Parts: sequence; C-alpha cells; structure tokens
Amino acid sequence: MAPIFQPNSDGLARLDDALAIASDAALDKAGGALRAWGEEFRRRLAAASPVGLGGLASSWQVIVEETERGISVAVGTHLRGKDGAPYPLYLELGTARIAGGRVVAWEPGEAPVVDWPAKSHAERKQAPVVSDLAQMPLVRPIGYEIARRVIEELRTIMGDAFDERLDGARF
Repeated sequence: MAPIFQPNSDGLARLDDALAIASDAALDKAGGALRAWGEEFRRRLAAASPVGLGGLASSWQVIVEETERGISVAVGTHLRGKDGAPYPLYLELGTARIAGGRVVAWEPGEAPVVDWPAKSHAERKQAPVVSDLAQMPLVRPIGYEIARRVIEELRTIMGDAFDERLDGARF
C-alpha cells in the first residue's frame, strides 16, 4: 500500500533555507529599528526632562546589547538619589503627597500629571526646581506610546520579510 502523504525532503530543505534567509533579513531590519527607537526614546526623555535638576536631560543613554538570542535596547541614566535609588524613579513614581498621589496611581493610557498645588505655588514664587517639573511620571507615558509604535513596526518588518521570501514560492 502506498503512503497517503510522502514528505518532499527537497522541498522541506528549500523551505528551511527560505525561512532562515527571511528570518536573518527580518532580524537585521528589526535590530536597526530597535536602535532607532531607542534613540527616539532617549531624545524624547531628554526633551521632557525637567530643567534645573542637574544633568538629568543629558544623562539619558541608549544601551544596545547583542547576544546570540538577539538584540536588546535599553534606555536609562546613571544618576542616583541620596539613598542610591535611580533618580528618575523619584520623578517617575513621586510620593503619596505629590499631586495628591496621582503620580503614584498613574496607569498606562492616562495623561501625565502636569499640575498640583505645590507646583502652582512654586510657579507663582518662580521657584525653578519645582516649576520646571513639566510632567510626572516622565518615563512611562513616553515609553508606552513608543512601545506601541515599535511593536507595529516590528510586525511589519517581520511580515514583509517572510512575505517577500515565501510568497509564490513552491516547496
């Protein structure tokens, strides 16, 4: 009795090659996109960083790490508070007292907190450090907005690479 399904080993080998080529091409493009988005994130954080608080705006940096598993891109700063915690955490999380706890309770999709009584009072007195706090939290709203766009771009890159290599091909 003849088998109902006979694997086409030559076709499977060609498919494997096509998938490997498409995957390599997609990963190269994805790596470039991640680097570019890392720089965009750094640029936006620097622009949104409060002035009058030392060198926060200029301290943001992009760290790219390539391993055999892929590429990772991180954006951060080396600045630390007096207790050793990363300084942006203070701006990111605030305290239960800042803005009545609205910064601590911030959730993705909500607008950043841009006003609270102490800030308004400082602005009237022209106290530069507090009045220069444009928004809190600083990192998460920018990060969530960028993450959505990065995911969309990576999906397009991956889909295009596989479509280009596999559409119309016979294996």
